[in-house]
Amino acid sequence: MASDMFACYLGSSLPGAAAFRQSRRPARGVVVMGVPEQVAKGYAQALMELAQSKSCLEPIHADMEKLEALIENQDVVNFLYDPVADIGKKQKLLATLGNDGGFNKYTINFLNLLIEKKRINTIAYVIKAFDDLYNDKTQTQVATVVSAVKLENAQQALIAKKLQTLTGAKNIKLKNEVDPELIAGFVLKYGKGQSEEIDFSVRGQLEKLRMEFESGLGAAAEEAEEKVAA
Repeated sequence: MASDMFACYLGSSLPGAAAFRQSRRPARGVVVMGVPEQVAKGYAQALMELAQSKSCLEPIHADMEKLEALIENQDVVNFLYDPVADIGKKQKLLATLGNDGGFNKYTINFLNLLIEKKRINTIAYVIKAFDDLYNDKTQTQVATVVSAVKLENAQQALIAKKLQTLTGAKNIKLKNEVDPELIAGFVLKYGKGQSEEIDFSVRGQLEKLRMEFESGLGAAAEEAEEKVAA
């Protein structure tokens, strides 16, 4: 859908269009030269304050999640990031995408502001910063459960409930990633920057046994050497 809409606004006559079609830059985590991350954090903070003052935190947060999915489209990202692309066309594209996605009017106004200030290329950072602020505000614990096979919804709900008890968080946002190399079981990552980890995987247990075995062999070798020396 986004690709079809994008095609309506991006023609072959647009300056730099061909070059940007060929450029396959990542949609998220883009390093924008000369635009420090703290600038994006400032915009995210302003959006958070607006959302709270207008009592529309949840709708705007939902818009940010939709926007994150939209900027996975490389054509959309390249067009928005193009410094020579027409500002009016950028705003028209976002208005169309926003209206189709049911965006809150304040979200659309905010995106227009980013375009006018030539800060739209910070959007990936803004989304991440706003999500962090939202999680802090709503006491939401973000976690990732890595499993050998995709977990069923009921299994994820059970893990989320256990994690909620463990952390005392009001809400849990759980993401399931699949890694067949775990063999079976799962690894749960949570905490700030997901620095905490609980390993219930077969691979993890085997690795633990290997380390204990190697440690035991090392201790036995040292003991044998001491006896020989005596």
